[in-house]
Amino acid sequence: MIDQQRQQSRKLKPLTCTSRLACYASVAVALLCTPLVPTAAQTNDLNSTAGSEGLGAAATDAADYYPTNVAPAPEFAPGRNPYGNLKNVIVDWNLAAQQLGRTSGYDPPRLLSLVHLAQWRALQAAGGPATNYSMSAVAGYAGHFVMAQLLPSNLKDYDVLLAAQLGNISAADATTAQTIATNAATLLLQNRTNDGTQRFVIVPIAQSGSPQGEYQYAPNQTYPRNQNKANATSYVIPFPLSQLNTTNMRPPVIPSPEFDADYAFTLAFGAINSTNRTAYETDTAKFWYDETTGNEGITAHYNNVALASLPANTSLYDTAHFFAIFNTAQFDGRIAYFTMKYDNLFWRPITAAYQLISSGNSSAGVTADPSWQPLLTTVPEPDYPSGHGVLSGVAEAVLRNWFNTDNVTFSMVSEYPALGVYPANGTTPLPSRTYTSFSSAAMETGMSRVYAGIHFLHDVTDGRIVGNQVGDYVFDNFEAKWSGASPTVASGGVVTA
Repeated sequence: MIDQQRQQSRKLKPLTCTSRLACYASVAVALLCTPLVPTAAQTNDLNSTAGSEGLGAAATDAADYYPTNVAPAPEFAPGRNPYGNLKNVIVDWNLAAQQLGRTSGYDPPRLLSLVHLAQWRALQAAGGPATNYSMSAVAGYAGHFVMAQLLPSNLKDYDVLLAAQLGNISAADATTAQTIATNAATLLLQNRTNDGTQRFVIVPIAQSGSPQGEYQYAPNQTYPRNQNKANATSYVIPFPLSQLNTTNMRPPVIPSPEFDADYAFTLAFGAINSTNRTAYETDTAKFWYDETTGNEGITAHYNNVALASLPANTSLYDTAHFFAIFNTAQFDGRIAYFTMKYDNLFWRPITAAYQLISSGNSSAGVTADPSWQPLLTTVPEPDYPSGHGVLSGVAEAVLRNWFNTDNVTFSMVSEYPALGVYPANGTTPLPSRTYTSFSSAAMETGMSRVYAGIHFLHDVTDGRIVGNQVGDYVFDNFEAKWSGASPTVASGGVVTA
């Protein structure tokens, strides 16, 4: 049960930019999905079928193929953490997954959640913190298996990383660790094969001249992105989403004083040539943008916040546990906001600037401005709520719950415009930033979208509320969903229900 101190720490800190935050009731929901328990047929199939890592056959130590003196690519080198002091096998695979997200375009929330949930479940199968097996080997094999299944083109990089992690482990111990990890990871991947992220969905998009407030493509856009994410299967949060108390959360009515204020603020502070936005606020828009090709994405950016915040003495098991909670919450948070985006289909600031029709209910000076341009490129998806607002709110809540306080100081960097481009394109990295709380980073992340000219205030304030609800709910209910269905190890390292 969450103690009073944790409940107290969950109170949202007010935003200084607006007073329009409203209080929303606590989440009271019931689980939708049943725990993952493999059937007898699944277990027999796993025990008899040889997979890419030798299921059912004698596992081969990766070091036999890639000796530990083979240097991995820098992005896949073990024992590093560019953001903090915590270094272990879980961190290695987190950074490897992030790198593949940058270079392959593979969906970071899905990749990171599968890698870390597989690692944690494999460690559970091995006996948890008190296991007699090598936790590094079990976690390493689980990460290797998931990455090899999802992105096999980089298999050599995974092999070299795993070989370095195995070190001088005996062949017998490696075989057992491999079998435990591979079976547990396979059960998870079977469960998530049809998770809805690959489903083709057609969403009718309004045309120019449609009623006020309806989402339309921004200039040079012809297709919406991520509409399938609204139909994905969650890890923990329930559906319908109304159970998360988002029923009454809507973008403001047009015309209304509330929308007028949001519109005027974004046009003033989010314009490409704004004289109202400070240099620091301009850098804020870029610091958290995370949308350019080769960039890490907002989920990975907040994984790095976690890597910067977790202490060096965090155990391998606790690291796996944390990142499993954190990234399943990120995945579920994304479902929440895309469900709301495609339910509301609200227009972006650039469309409002081009097409707003003033009425008798509009404030003086609130008019269309066809010459207006945002600071940064608008992404091709509906406006409300802000995905950055939601996912930074999710991260804030999970981190606050894990540390049992919001007040943790950490420093963070940005990859804007993309990692590794300096100084070839004449730019230099943005300066690192130091935050004294998770909430201050989350609030700044939300406001970055307004300074970029791609969201309204309403989007980011409501987004943070939704994100906090999702993060709190996943943190409180993760074990109930996933621990009770932990696979166990029979003789010979075979994982069964």
